[in-house]
Amino acid sequence: PKYVFADTGPEGTLKLTGASSGSGLLVVEGNLEIQAGFQWYGLIIVRGVVSFSGGGATPTNVMGGILAGESVTNASTTVGGSVSVIYNSCAYRNSVIEQPLRYLGFREISRPRPGP
Repeated sequence: PKYVFADTGPEGTLKLTGASSGSGLLVVEGNLEIQAGFQWYGLIIVRGVVSFSGGGATPTNVMGGILAGESVTNASTTVGGSVSVIYNSCAYRNSVIEQPLRYLGFREISRPRPGP
């Protein structure tokens, strides 16, 4: 599994189109728009709004789960296609474990000394 981080800014939107797929942990700093045909196996965490748009013959599947900071909407007005978000504890567990810990940064925070 892998970690994918997309920093679109608080007002930006990451658009995932048809025939896109992946697995692991997807973290989006901003909004996420998922179009028809997107496939993901794992957990998706979005700080903003998650919206599903499009339609068509290819279904959109998320096997794992979605956590949204604001809302999850279905903006599709197209008849046809489908969206499936299926909670899968195995997909979630595989997206967040079995990764070695990595050193990302360090900052020392000074504590005030006790008075006399």
